[in-house]
Amino acid sequence: MAINDTMGHLRKKQNHTYNKIQNQKVKYLRLASLSAPYRRTPPEIISLIFQYLIPGPRSDLSKWNHCLDVFTHVSKHWRNIATADPLLWKTLYLQISSSGLKQATGILQRWTSNAPLNNLHLTINCAKYIIDCRDLHSFHQRIHNCGRIVMLTILITHMFPHHHTSICSGMRLPNLLTLCIREERMRHNMNNDTTIRLNTPKLSSLLLQSVQPHTGLHQANLKMITKLTLDLNTRQITDYYNILQKCPMLRECSIILMQRVNGTQSLDNLKDICLSHLTYLYIEINITSSTLLSKISTPALKHVRIWKDPLPYLTIQPLIPFISRTPTITRIDITGYQITKEQLKFDKHIKSSHPHATTNWTDLKTDKWSQAGHNPDLDSETECKSIAGSEGFHSEVTE
Repeated sequence: MAINDTMGHLRKKQNHTYNKIQNQKVKYLRLASLSAPYRRTPPEIISLIFQYLIPGPRSDLSKWNHCLDVFTHVSKHWRNIATADPLLWKTLYLQISSSGLKQATGILQRWTSNAPLNNLHLTINCAKYIIDCRDLHSFHQRIHNCGRIVMLTILITHMFPHHHTSICSGMRLPNLLTLCIREERMRHNMNNDTTIRLNTPKLSSLLLQSVQPHTGLHQANLKMITKLTLDLNTRQITDYYNILQKCPMLRECSIILMQRVNGTQSLDNLKDICLSHLTYLYIEINITSSTLLSKISTPALKHVRIWKDPLPYLTIQPLIPFISRTPTITRIDITGYQITKEQLKFDKHIKSSHPHATTNWTDLKTDKWSQAGHNPDLDSETECKSIAGSEGFHSEVTE
């Protein structure tokens, strides 16, 4: 019995000694980590490395989850560095599918809860979500009342745009400044009225790209818009007119008219639109451009940018009446294909009506287009337009 008691006592001492050794190892590891190389690395360098971890557009949701784990779940030191850098949390691109909806909802919740400032540019790509969208309500609830979002982009590239845009109606985004809606350019218009009415007291910028006229903002939102890009999926020039007349506060406007928009529908019986605050206008030449501009007066317009496609029946001359009756214009930039053929005649009219205006001509046939031809990344017509230097919101719409 004495031997057994002695052995029991020795086992207790052995366990006690083992526990002390383990505790000392933990303390040593903590002390060693304080002198590790990453501890001596300046936070600015670590933050710069974090920026390279942020996934690009159209990345899988798993990559965004991995990015979040690195920022917030490796160590307290890394978490503090990540949450102190607003640039890391500025952009979030979620490509949603029906199977990944729960994962996307979790990412959005984690991202907005860790973001230090209200500077989030959120993009929601619904291209892979083509079934009934009732489950999307749980996802959009994470957006509702989210003060972090200042720019929201909704990409809808399938046959059911109204399923997604209708959910947004009634949503409250207290700090939203810019809204972009982009749809697939389909061959027909859908008859669903999906007008979105948002509770967005700060919304001032709107980008509509390939959007059907039935999908748009309510008049209560449009009257506060100061910057507008208008690219509609329609054949009717009146659809452009109807939106412009609801935006009396416009200061910058880009109008992209598809070539299939025809001039058979007259605007003669409609009232003129006065955009008294407009100072910048970008427009792409179309056979109906002059028809639309004939119904618009811009008493404060200073800068006009014109784009011309390489179509033989398109000319810049029909825009002369609009420019002539707008004496405030001081700068005209013209970019496109084979435009120098019209330069002499156009400048002659401009000098008589605007003797102090500056006119800049950029013929892509001779310079910009040749540069793009040597770059495989700049093959598309849209990208060539971006090279040409289209300012304002046209550059934001191009991808």
